[in-house]
Amino acid sequence: MGLAVWGGGSGSTPSVSKRGEPSTAQVLLRSGEVRVDGAEVHRIVDEQVNPALGTAWRFQAATGNSDTFEITKVGTGQIELRMDSAGNLDIQGVLTENSDVNAKQAIVPVDPQAILQKVAGLPINQWQYKDTPNVNHVGPMAQDFYAAFGLGAGETKISTLDTSGVALAAIKALSMENAQLKARLEALEEQQAQMQAVMVKMLE
Repeated sequence: MGLAVWGGGSGSTPSVSKRGEPSTAQVLLRSGEVRVDGAEVHRIVDEQVNPALGTAWRFQAATGNSDTFEITKVGTGQIELRMDSAGNLDIQGVLTENSDVNAKQAIVPVDPQAILQKVAGLPINQWQYKDTPNVNHVGPMAQDFYAAFGLGAGETKISTLDTSGVALAAIKALSMENAQLKARLEALEEQQAQMQAVMVKMLE
């Protein structure tokens, strides 16, 4: 049947509809809004185009049943970044945080064994955010984490840099303990072998 692009009743609102049905717009464009069958889908806040690459990034607010802000590369068919009103952030790629030594100061070594002991005493629970019920998570409370390690900007939030650093330090401590236990086991096995050799000689 095909599609028709027309100006609408005011003459200033571009619309797209099935040919032969000019009175009902399936897609309506108006003042940065996109409406499909009368339901508002996205409100385009801004669109930035890179002329050199011929690419465009669109910043838009999804409406209707979804209260989210989105960033999408035009033509990909997917949302590269989405953030809702509860602060939940979804990305299509990998989140990479700056950890360059040249950007840091006050660098001091830590005691992995002491960190391991604190991790062992850290309460770990399964829980849900109040504004996203029925979505389960596992982890410590920020207050407990801050009380144990004193890391981050405050006692109500946890940085993934800090949790990964604490986990790596604890793993390092466990690795050292494992190496020590392995060395002790090898020494005991050697002693046992020597004792067995002596007993064999005594029984000859």
